[in-house]
Amino acid sequence: MVKDTAGSTHAPGADTRRADPQKLCAAAVVVIAALALTGWIFGAEPLKSVFPGLTPMNPLTALLFLAAGLVLALPKGRALILPAGLLLGLMGLFRMLSCTGWDFGLDTLMFRHALEAYTPPNRMAPNTSLGFLMTGLALAFLKRGEAWSAKTSQSLALAAAWLSLFAMLGYAYRVPRFYGIGSFIPMALNTAICFALINSAVLLARRGDGWMSCVSDGGPGGIMARKLLPFTLLIPALLGVLRLKGQWLGWYDTQTGTALFAVALITAFSGLVWYTALLLRRVDLARRTSEETLRHYAEKLEQSNSELDAFSYSVSHDLRAPLRTIDGWDEMERVKEAA
Repeated sequence: MVKDTAGSTHAPGADTRRADPQKLCAAAVVVIAALALTGWIFGAEPLKSVFPGLTPMNPLTALLFLAAGLVLALPKGRALILPAGLLLGLMGLFRMLSCTGWDFGLDTLMFRHALEAYTPPNRMAPNTSLGFLMTGLALAFLKRGEAWSAKTSQSLALAAAWLSLFAMLGYAYRVPRFYGIGSFIPMALNTAICFALINSAVLLARRGDGWMSCVSDGGPGGIMARKLLPFTLLIPALLGVLRLKGQWLGWYDTQTGTALFAVALITAFSGLVWYTALLLRRVDLARRTSEETLRHYAEKLEQSNSELDAFSYSVSHDLRAPLRTIDGWDEMERVKEAA
């Protein structure tokens, strides 16, 4: 077995030329964070946020994402996973304390005048700081090699990923409560995307351990999970966006939209059930083929053993007569010597 960046193992015969999804997620975070920092340096608004008019990513947020992404993307980043996790966790904790009145001002150290030009001033959002706290702890536990640490790290990464999912769905469905808390500045859309990607990288870093072992397993359960999980995450979200978009355009009212959404979900998940049955049928056919092959070889082996037993009996029978003759001659020689 071969160890990867975070210490998990994979089979030595695996195709190492294929791009590692963990490193792809981490590299995407590096690109998004670097673009945001470039936007702050040169005053380019489109680089700070995904779309014009949305909340820009805070410079400290971009810097923390850049550090975490580089640690998980670079081959020699394993030694820096724990320091990076502690950095993210402490920054998130300090910012959460700032929201309660203990303002350390860490998120305003860079580009202070540019931050104050926004209304309200651009700060790290409370849900962003909570996401950094959970992501930092997930990275810190990722460094340890015990089985319980893998489950703890993955549980924290899943919680942070669901927090980002709420924010992304809030932007897609125009529900500010999903990406903002009270009167505080909301989480930026590119921040939510980075949280989803970086925590996906954390989950994939030790995909052979903890909760992720059932997903990465080579058996029927793992195959089904890898095939169906993307559909179960994307289909409801996409159908919800289409349903709301049609209502916003005035194509139908709330009742009609809800009915269409229900019909679309029933159709989609019926297709998933059919696809699952097809996958299970293929796995079962492969199992039956393997069993039939094993049975065929077992019969051939049994036939070979029977032929070997018959040959052994024939050889032993053919050798018995010469041995008796030799034994008789030997007995005669003893009698002559005795006489």
